[in-house]
Amino acid sequence: LVSYLNISKFIIISHSFAAPIALEYIKSFKETILGTVFLSPMINLNRNFSTTVMRPLLKLTKLFDLFPFNSKIGGHIDYTKYFNSFDWSLKRNYADIKNTTFRVHLYCLRQSFNLTEQEYGLDKIDVPTLIVHGKKDSFVPVKNSVILSKKIKNSELIIIPDIDHIVVLNKVKEVSEAILNFTKKHFYVS
Repeated sequence: LVSYLNISKFIIISHSFAAPIALEYIKSFKETILGTVFLSPMINLNRNFSTTVMRPLLKLTKLFDLFPFNSKIGGHIDYTKYFNSFDWSLKRNYADIKNTTFRVHLYCLRQSFNLTEQEYGLDKIDVPTLIVHGKKDSFVPVKNSVILSKKIKNSELIIIPDIDHIVVLNKVKEVSEAILNFTKKHFYVS
C-alpha cells in the first residue's frame, strides 16, 4: 500500500497485535519511517510467571496450523458498535476472531510470546516513538510498555489511568490528543 500510494515517509501507528507487524515493517523498511506510535502493544517483553505458563500452552495451538487456511478475505468491522467495551467483551472479541479467524488470532498471540527483544529490533529504532497504554489493561501488563519505552531510544510513554487494553475505542479523545501532541513536538504540523 505504501508503494502503491507512493508514500516516501510516514508515521506508523499500531494497536495490540499490530505492534509486532509494525516492528517487522520497521526492521524491513526503516528508511520510510518518520516515527512510531504503539497503542497497547501486544509485545511480551516481561518474562514472568504468565509467560512461563502461556508459552507451552500456545505451542499446542500449532495443531491448528494443520487445518486448511481460510483464504476468505475478512470484511470491515464497524467498531463504533463497541465503544466503551471492556477487554473481555465477547461481542467485540468474536467480531475480531470471526474477521481474522481463530487460527490467525492464535498465531498472533503465539508470536507475541515467542519473539525476543533482539528479534523485534528495538535497539535499532531511532525515530521518535510514542507508547500509549491503559493502566487497567488485562491483556498486556503496563509493565511491558514500560520496558518497551526503556528499550527504544527517543520514546515517550503515556499511561492512561482509567482505561484497559481498548484505548483506541474507549479513550478516543485522549489517544487523539496524545498523537497530535506527539506529532506537533517531533514533526511540523500546521
